[in-house]
Amino acid sequence: MQPARKAAQAPAAVPDATAALLGVSLPPASFGGTAAFDQQISGMVEGNEASLRFRVEIRPERLVMVGFSPLGFPLFTLTHADGRLDVQTTGGRALPFDPRFVLVDFQLAFWPMDALAPALAAQGLRLEAENARRRVLGPDGAVMAEVTFSAGDDAAQLVSIRHTEPAYEVRVRSHQTGLAS
Repeated sequence: MQPARKAAQAPAAVPDATAALLGVSLPPASFGGTAAFDQQISGMVEGNEASLRFRVEIRPERLVMVGFSPLGFPLFTLTHADGRLDVQTTGGRALPFDPRFVLVDFQLAFWPMDALAPALAAQGLRLEAENARRRVLGPDGAVMAEVTFSAGDDAAQLVSIRHTEPAYEVRVRSHQTGLAS
């Protein structure tokens, strides 16, 4: 296996409102603690059903997210530390999705509201929350993203995340595995 390298491809151009969502900067310390999550994410990628596993570790000084193939091979590592976001892919291969969207989805679903709302507002976006749902509204008031929560059957939290632009929907089965060591 080759060592990880930066991806050779630049992120695809995105609409202004989506760029604002990707521009949300939530420092790891704003999570409010240290935690680790194991997640199974499934959804449509390039017209095909896909499933990936993620390991997320959050400490006040950094967030690390590793994406694994269904067979358990590492695909990418995303690190957010010191105000910088670094994405490395195994073997330098391009991915069929921008890993920044995985981070945005994680933050929309699992970040505390009191940190998430002001970060979205700084980008001209608004966060609405009621019951088991969060919605991100764009500058024009249109729904850009919707996160719906439900309980799983084995202490897992089930989350559905739907975006309007780019249009995609993913389902997340998340287990908080305790404190990162």
